[in-house]
Amino acid sequence: MAACTAGYAGIHPGVRSTKQSGADLAHLISYPQLKNATYWDGLREIRSSDESYDVERAKKLWEWSTERWGIAKDI
Repeated sequence: MAACTAGYAGIHPGVRSTKQSGADLAHLISYPQLKNATYWDGLREIRSSDESYDVERAKKLWEWSTERWGIAKDI
C-alpha cells in the first residue's frame, strides 16, 4: 500500500506519501500550541471549507442522516 500511495503522491502534487503524512502527524501531536478544532494541510494550519460554516446545510445533513439511519433527531 505504501508503494502505491507514494507512487500516486509523485503523480498528484496534493497527495503526500504515507511516510510524509506520518512525519507531519507526529510533529502535530507533539506541538504544544496545537488548538482543538483546527485543520491542517501538512504542517500548515488552514481554514475549514466554506461549506462547514453553512448552518442550513448542516441542518439538512442532520435531517437526512437521522432519516437514513433511523436515529433520534434530538440526540
